[in-house]
Amino acid sequence: MVDLLDTITERNPGLIREAAALHGSGDIPPDTFVIDLDAIGSNTLETAAAAKKSSVKLYYMSKQLGRNPLACRQITKSGIGKAVTIDIDECRILHSFGFPVGHVGHLTQVPERDLKYVLDEVAPDVVTVYSMDKARRISEAAARLSVRQKILLRVHGKRDFSYPRQISPGGFPEEHLPHDLKELSGMHGIDVEGVTSFPVFRTDLLKRSIFPLPNAETLVRCAAALKEHKGSVGQVNMPADSTPEMFPLARSVAGEFADSVCLEPGHGLSGSTPLHAFRSDLPEIPAIVYVSEISHVSGEEAYAFGGGMMGADAVTGLWSTDYHSHYMHSLVMHDAGGPLSVRALASPVGFIDYYIPLRSVSGNIGEFRTGDTVMLGFRPQIFVTRSHVAVVRGIHSGKAELLGLFDSRGNLLDRRTLSPRPAPETAEMIESI
Repeated sequence: MVDLLDTITERNPGLIREAAALHGSGDIPPDTFVIDLDAIGSNTLETAAAAKKSSVKLYYMSKQLGRNPLACRQITKSGIGKAVTIDIDECRILHSFGFPVGHVGHLTQVPERDLKYVLDEVAPDVVTVYSMDKARRISEAAARLSVRQKILLRVHGKRDFSYPRQISPGGFPEEHLPHDLKELSGMHGIDVEGVTSFPVFRTDLLKRSIFPLPNAETLVRCAAALKEHKGSVGQVNMPADSTPEMFPLARSVAGEFADSVCLEPGHGLSGSTPLHAFRSDLPEIPAIVYVSEISHVSGEEAYAFGGGMMGADAVTGLWSTDYHSHYMHSLVMHDAGGPLSVRALASPVGFIDYYIPLRSVSGNIGEFRTGDTVMLGFRPQIFVTRSHVAVVRGIHSGKAELLGLFDSRGNLLDRRTLSPRPAPETAEMIESI
């Protein structure tokens, strides 16, 4: 597991204290991710400055943070102006909040019914396409709208890596690219801006460093084919593990296309990459923690309310039968103001996580009580959970303030009923940040 609890406790203890206080006071329910908005801002400033120094372009990801509008506002204010949206829902949500969207169609394609909306209303910098059929549909839609849309080609080589059963391996085969580029050049309304793949980098936890996958070499070769065809390459999009730590590496791997590199930080902005679990020298601090509550104790285990554990994935990034055999550390507290001395081992249980089983590190089940606060730290994927999101600012100045409670789709919630508030209230709150 990528267990970040010790890192959070060491590098952002104020977040732990405030999250415990919010749960202890009843201001937040169990199954809530607490976001340190100021840390998101400082992490983004670090990331944007490093990108400028390395001359790489950035789009930020919001899915890990539940497409939260206050987090998006903080990120855009801190130097990363446009988002990448991994599906059409995210595109609609961010666009409705007024946030510029730079990249659509990666990791999932734009549905047919939404092509007009994306090309005409959202007008992103680039749309990724996985097939000639989709390129043709975008071309036809662009021609009807009298617009020109830049596209990225999702390309793949024979040795490329893809997450099994999670990410489609589709795309334009490298060996067919010269022929495909000729066919694409005959389509009206689209211009091939560049190439992309996913994932392009991964983290070696033993060496505590990031390394390029074969996908990176494939991208460079395909970029060369595109340059030979049209004379230029506007973007070599290289997502995965995008943090300042790897910006120079990305440029180095891109070779002659270094000035066309585009990266898409997500976990890096919340200080929750695999590297952050093992290295304390990274400038980004952890900005998010998961809070739950013990529902009941039975036998040798206590059971905390679940709902958000999808992000607690295996280090390898693979879902397998071994997934359930791993444990994560957790903190359990009777009193929000008390010492953080009770430690437990939590068992992630996958998608339908009604409960999170907990075992005492000391073996004393009597350490647990119904209603105790439970905290875990891991790489979140809030957009696929049923969790709540609490956004807090002022932790580091000693004036912590709960700005709002949201659902996993970015909707502002009534703190008492947990029902969505009217959209104008969200818009007003965004403007106040």
